[in-house]
Amino acid sequence: MGFNTACIILNDTLHSFAADPAVGEKVQTAILTARRSGGYGPHGFMALQSQHADNVQIVAIGGNRIDLLGIGHWRDDKEALLRQLADQMGFRLVRKPRRDSDGSGKADETGTGSAEGNSAGPQDIAHP
Repeated sequence: MGFNTACIILNDTLHSFAADPAVGEKVQTAILTARRSGGYGPHGFMALQSQHADNVQIVAIGGNRIDLLGIGHWRDDKEALLRQLADQMGFRLVRKPRRDSDGSGKADETGTGSAEGNSAGPQDIAHP
């Protein structure tokens, strides 16, 4: 149990971490003072607000930053987490029609088809 903190370290700044004897203290301060929008510590470090270990933090990392997108629960599977994230952001997640196994693009007789071609894309998220 306990708490976890999602962080990002910019690889280009690792040399300054190694050269700074107070980097541990700076990282600790950044984590303990981080708010929902992110806490900045030493140059090249950013932390999100700590969350209880039972929470799954769904984050986006890129553009030299880390952003919290949503929160789930550790017992949830990946699909449940994705559906919760869409709901938290005001969207409804809709599964694409499944394709038949011969690749013809037609749904099988049951309407469920096979799992082929069943990856979710941005077009699959419908706004309520």
